[in-house]
Order: sequence, then structure tokens, then C-alpha cells
Amino acid sequence: MYLEFFDLKERPFSIVPTARYFFLSQRHQEAITHLQHGLDDAGGVAMLTGEVGTGKTTIAKSLLASLDANTQAVFLLTPTLERSELLETLCDEFGLEYAVNATQKTLHQLLKRFLEHNASQGKKTLLVIDEAQHLSADVLEQLRLLTNLDNDKHRLLKVLLVGQPELQQRLQTTALRQLAQRITGRYHLLPLNADETNDYLQFRLHTAGASEPLFTIKAAKMIAEYSHGIPRLINLIADKTLQLAYQDGDKALDLTRVEQACQSVMAFQATIYQQPHVTTRSVHDGDGGLTRQVNRDQWVISTRSVLAFCSVGSLILSASVYVYAPSWIERFFPTPPPEVIEQVVKQQHLTSEQRNVLLAERQQARSVEQLYRIWGYHADGSAGLCLPEEQRAFQCQRHTLDLTQIEQRNRPVVLVLNDDHLSRYALLVGVNREQVLMQIGNQQVAMPKAWLDEYWQGEVISLLYRPLQNTLKLGMQGPEVALLDTLLARALKQAPFHDGQASDVLFDDNLAQRVKLFQQWQGMSVDGVAGPATLSRLQDIAAPQAPSLQAMSTPLNSQAALQHANKEGA
Repeated sequence: MYLEFFDLKERPFSIVPTARYFFLSQRHQEAITHLQHGLDDAGGVAMLTGEVGTGKTTIAKSLLASLDANTQAVFLLTPTLERSELLETLCDEFGLEYAVNATQKTLHQLLKRFLEHNASQGKKTLLVIDEAQHLSADVLEQLRLLTNLDNDKHRLLKVLLVGQPELQQRLQTTALRQLAQRITGRYHLLPLNADETNDYLQFRLHTAGASEPLFTIKAAKMIAEYSHGIPRLINLIADKTLQLAYQDGDKALDLTRVEQACQSVMAFQATIYQQPHVTTRSVHDGDGGLTRQVNRDQWVISTRSVLAFCSVGSLILSASVYVYAPSWIERFFPTPPPEVIEQVVKQQHLTSEQRNVLLAERQQARSVEQLYRIWGYHADGSAGLCLPEEQRAFQCQRHTLDLTQIEQRNRPVVLVLNDDHLSRYALLVGVNREQVLMQIGNQQVAMPKAWLDEYWQGEVISLLYRPLQNTLKLGMQGPEVALLDTLLARALKQAPFHDGQASDVLFDDNLAQRVKLFQQWQGMSVDGVAGPATLSRLQDIAAPQAPSLQAMSTPLNSQAALQHANKEGA
């Protein structure tokens, strides 16, 4: 065991929730504050959701530990109960005696008298149910009936539902809308970012008796990336790293050992939390650019999902929100990318023939049409695909990027090449440490990055999905607010607040709080206003799935591919 080896008093990364190891990050404190507010005298039901392993149970237990002597609480860990079993379990937990064959009505009346007695004594009664996503609709309805009980001043029973994001989806059904409306405090717990992961690791090590940090900042960042910031996975990876170091007799937790632990643990995990890892530097509204962490030693993962279009010219993002798409864009189902010839690259300079193929496209419109096709659309280049004066859901932007920024954005772009002061256009669909992947006609060609130096000065044409372009803030109302609610819900893996007409959706305090949560998660200036930078980041993350840069594992024979492309185009 590694305890003595690292001078630790106990295992710092046990996955068993322990009060002493509760790491109170800013978002954990926010969660507790929101839940306390939801369970105050006026409220009756609060809800805490989060992915598996994010620390929901720990927060619930911390909340219970903070209660005063005037609150009697019950914590249920067996949510797979029938309606009558729930009433029996509550009676058992509160020490109430009842007959073996007692009816639901009898049990309900027994609980009512108990709750009324507690209230008359100045006591509050709290029920916490963990893994609440497993509760049946009947049991959830029974809980609603129990929370109906009041004494004209406040609810007699407070309920905290703790569960995975599926719980939010359950409460969006028509049958449970009354219970959903009863929820006065809700919080969705997001994973830790890289800085919080580092603080989390050091906190647990210090609590276990470590006299100095064992994990470097770079190691913590790697753990954050592999674990997606989920505390339970962080614990497993950190524990495995210490085990590996102990087995090797080396106290140095270098990146190689950390990565070995990461791969060992994550090989057996199936986390669905795949939000982009965004740098945590402060970004104020008005700053541009999505920053996303990628592994530059590998090709960026390819995704080609179908955008949710209901008809030509109409993009549907929710049941009631439609976004204008011009008539010159026609939706179609994209075909798989062309196959690339896979051989080793040895050549480092363009031949005259290869140069002619690479620089063959002289019309911007044709290249942009090709870019639209990768997104899954037929577009008419003669209609002016990149006109800046029109506000469109899809925006064609001509700007300057380097290859690193293209990797971070993880979207195909058109490169504007310079051939003796004349513009030429080539579609870039992949980048890795050594190569770029170009699409020329129906062929894809991999070539060394150095080949671009002579012809490309950084100018690109990219396609952006931007249905929201105007700043949205508290008090505003209408379809744009409804779309903001939909995108925020998708990004934060929560249910949207609205379920009615888009024109009636109001930017209220709940939506402002959700904007703040998103801004905090993304390391932005937190003000609750959906300004240009917030909307840009949100739409990059939560828009319908857009094409990513393609994944390739081996270098390619660019000479053979270019010759093949030249023949195809002849």
C-alpha cells in the first residue's frame, strides 16, 4: 500500500463519500445556497441534478449536516418503491406505528398528523431522496400530494430530489407538470474545470496528511481532461497514479505515469459528459473565439451528425422555435467523406503538377458551396454566400486564423491561398501535428504543413451557426429568449424552462441564473446577460451537431493522391 511510501495517514482518494473530504468549490457552495433557498419557509420542493460521480450525494449529505436541531430529516436511498411502500417507508423512518394491512389513506392521514405536530412544535420536516430519477410517476405524484399539506404559513413537508439529468426530463412530462411547477429551487451540478481539479487534488491530499503537493498543475490538467472533471473519476485516476508510482518505487508523478493511470481507468468508464473543455481564462463579452483543448498528437475526432431541419428554409431547434434559413440552402443527408490513400509521406516540396492541383480552384463561391456540403447542405453560390449585410442563422465569415486556432475550433474551413497575388481556395478538413488534410474535388489529400507556408498567410473562410445575434437580458420576451433557453438547457444538460408558445417566453430570474451558470462554467465574466461573447460560445457548444475536423491515423502519400485528384478533375 502506498500510504507509508507517500507519508499519508489515510487513502486520500477513496470514492466513499466522507464529510472531511468534502471539497467546497464555488459551484458546490452555489448548489447548497440554491437548495437552501428552495427549501425555505415559502418553498416545498428542491431538486439537485448532475451526471454520475459529480458529487450530488455528498452535497445532499453536507446540506443535511448543516441543518439545525429544529429540522427532522430523512434520507432515502431506495427510490425503487411503489406508492404504498413510500408511505410505509416514511412512517418507518419517522417512527410511526401502523397496522400491517393499513391502507394508503390511513398512512397518509398518519403522516399528516405527524407533520402537523412537528409544525406546531416549531419543527421543520425534510425528506431527501437520492437516485430520484428511478422514482415512478405514481410515487412522484404521491410526493406532490404530501407537499400539498400546509398550515396556512408554510409547507409541512420539504422534499429534496437528488438525481441524474433524466430526472429533469421526467418532470417535463405532462403528467408531472404540477410537481415540476412546485419546485422552487433547482441546481444542476457541472463537473470541475482544470483549476478546480487541481485544487480538489491538493485539498484531498492535504486532508490525508500530505505535506506537499504531489500532482503538478500539468498533471491536474491532464486528469481533468481525461475524467471530464467528474470527481469520482478524478479519485480513481489519482488513486491509480499513486499505486503505479508506488509499484515503480518512484515518488515522481510525471505526465507519463499520470497518462498511464488515466488510460487504465477510463478504459472501463463510459461517461456521457462530452462537453468541450474550454480554457478558464476570463473572457469578457466582446472577445471572440472559441478555445477548445485538443490533443495535437492525434487527428481531431470526426463527427457528422444530421442537423435538425424540418423543411427547406426552416430550422427547428425546439417544439416552437423556428429560425430563418435562406432559400438558397437546401438540406440533404451528407455522404461519408471520401476515402484517403494511406501511405507514408516522404516528399517535402510540391512538384509543379501538385502545385497546379492544389491551386486549381479560383472561385470562392465553389469552395464555400463545398463547405456547406460538409455541413450537410446544398447551397447556391450565385446567391452570395458570404454577404455581411444580412443577418442569417448561418454566417459565412472571412477572417485570419493560424493552424492551432483551426484545431481548437475543430471545424472545416476554406483556406484563402495566394498565388502570385491571385486568390485561390482550398478546403481544409483535417489537421494533426505534422499534416493537413485537404479536400480537392471528390478526393482528400494529406500533405505536410510546411507546404502551406508558401501559399497561405492565415486567411480563412469559415461557416458559423448564429441564429442568436442580439444581446438578450432580464425582462426581454419572445422567440429569441425561447431559443436561448433551449440552447442553455442543451449545453448544461438541463430541461428548458419553457414548454409553451415561444412568443410568451420571458427572460426571468431563473433564466438569468442559468446564463450566469454557463458563464461561470466557461470562465467568462459573470453578469447574467447573454451578450455577443456569451452567445457566440453558447452557439458553438449547444448548436445542432456541426461537422468536425476528420480523424486520420497514419500519414499519407500526397504525391499519389494529388496525381489521382488531378486525373479525377481532368
